[in-house]
Amino acid sequence: MPPPHEGGKKGKMHMIDGLTADQETQIKKLHTGFEKELLPMRAELKTKKAALEQAQIGDNVDQAKVKVAIEDLFALKTRMAVMKADHKQKVRKVLNEEQRVQFDSMMLDRKERRGGKEKRGGRCAPPDAPPPPRQ
Repeated sequence: MPPPHEGGKKGKMHMIDGLTADQETQIKKLHTGFEKELLPMRAELKTKKAALEQAQIGDNVDQAKVKVAIEDLFALKTRMAVMKADHKQKVRKVLNEEQRVQFDSMMLDRKERRGGKEKRGGRCAPPDAPPPPRQ
């Protein structure tokens, strides 16, 4: 079993075989920069979600404002998704061919695990939960 990351924090990179100290340093630096750049965007995302919710309540909902709020929210989500894709490619460039295969497999597994969950009542349902009743 691979050892946990420094400081007791487990990261996904420990699952990639044969990382050199230099690769670990480069990846950690990339990840730190990425998270630093993403942090204010996450805060902005919360604000935009709240603005959308606010635009949709009340007696006289202005659909134009709702549309703008939706467009703003998804423009930010798109920027964040592009940043994430760029970050993954930067990490991949640090890895050798075998490690890239492991990394890609790890990303696909993660995507499948997340994609298999249905949201119900604001929480993710366990994979073996029955489907919600039809109305």
